[in-house]
Order: sequence, then structure tokens, then C-alpha cells
Amino acid sequence: MKHRLRFNSASRQVFRRGFTIIELLIAISVITVPIALLLPAVQQVRESSRRITCQNHIRQLGLACEQTDELQGCVWGELGGR
Repeated sequence: MKHRLRFNSASRQVFRRGFTIIELLIAISVITVPIALLLPAVQQVRESSRRITCQNHIRQLGLACEQTDELQGCVWGELGGR
């Protein structure tokens, strides 16, 4: 893409077509505002996923303990001091 140069005959300045700093800042803010709004929702979903995973692990441990108790007999009763 070629840059077009325009000359201002009164002041002899060269103007180039392109983005100004304001336009770049607006473009960056347009991108970052939705990301900032979505970030808490993403973190909440991650925390919920971690909580569900932890609950599943605890449930699996409980089922494994019950199954061990049924197969080997009174493991938990012996630990309790019966």
C-alpha cells in the first residue's frame, strides 16, 4: 500500500495518511472493554469447574472406602476403636 503525501504549500508540511494516536487508543479500548467484562465470568466458570471436580474426587474416595469396607469387612469399625 502506497502512502499518499500531501503538501501544504503555506507551511511546507508533509501529511501522511494513517492512524492517529487517538484512533489507536479507541481501537485498543474497544477491544479491551469486552475482555474486561468477560474475564470475571470466565473465572467464575473455572472456579465452578474446580469445585465440581473436587466434589467428584471426594465422592469417589467415599465410594472406594465403602467398597473396601464391604469387601474386607469392618475396616472403619477397627479404626474407630470398637
